[in-house]
Amino acid sequence: MRRTYRAVNVLAAAAATLIPGAIAAAPAAGQVGQVTQAGQVTLYSARVLDGPQGITAGPDGALWFTNYAGNSIGRITTTGTVTTYTDPGMAAPAGITTGPDGALWFTNSAGDSIGRITTTGTVTSYYTDPGINGPGQITAGPDGALWFDNDVQSGSVGRLTTTGQVSTYGSGISRPNAIAAGPDGALWTISDTGEIMRVTTAGQVTTFTGVGDNTHGIAAGPDGAMWFCNAVNHGSIGRITTTGQVTTYPASGAGNPGSITARPDGAMWFGTGNALIGRITTP
Repeated sequence: MRRTYRAVNVLAAAAATLIPGAIAAAPAAGQVGQVTQAGQVTLYSARVLDGPQGITAGPDGALWFTNYAGNSIGRITTTGTVTTYTDPGMAAPAGITTGPDGALWFTNSAGDSIGRITTTGTVTSYYTDPGINGPGQITAGPDGALWFDNDVQSGSVGRLTTTGQVSTYGSGISRPNAIAAGPDGALWTISDTGEIMRVTTAGQVTTFTGVGDNTHGIAAGPDGAMWFCNAVNHGSIGRITTTGQVTTYPASGAGNPGSITARPDGAMWFGTGNALIGRITTP
């Protein structure tokens, strides 16, 4: 099937959201945004937004995000109302995801910990462990646990149960910068040195080398494969099957794509560093 690429100028970058029917690019300073598939952009800005980085759809119908620079967690409704939650234990929160227990889980990249916050804004616990070291992105795994990447010089992938038990796998992974659950029941993570790792829930790691160059962002596609961004040479979008077969699609002018997600239209949508939203169809 022929694959097509389409980019829409959104004028200003916005944080990636999971609002049904919407997708957005990387965040601009102090803004959270929504862009429809037709390209109409709405940006929400408030003094309480301070370096929003990670964002996820919450179980309460709102979007939850991390204020990396503001050491806080934010909640924004689909009409743009923002609530900010602070706690002494929040330290440069980066990734955030909805957990299997109906709460939000976030990483403290400067605090070497993972926190849990309820939809009413109550922080119930912080989990620390030698295996949690500069955590970045986090996702809910197929096994009922939270999986995260340790973006430090050595690098590893971590697993945290909702009761606080930590395991780490794949020591030596170079600066993992994204993690996502795959269609095969495994976790997939990506490094900026062009490696993609598949980690089973039992901790078995398979590394695929020579996949890309300065890779960022990874997500499961509707075609049973994983899709990722190559942020050099004007950018390209990569596809890797669960057995490691790689296909690369040039996206000329995309300007360092860095985040990617699947949308209900059956295509993959990605954000770029030059304020574009891209769309690429799948096989």
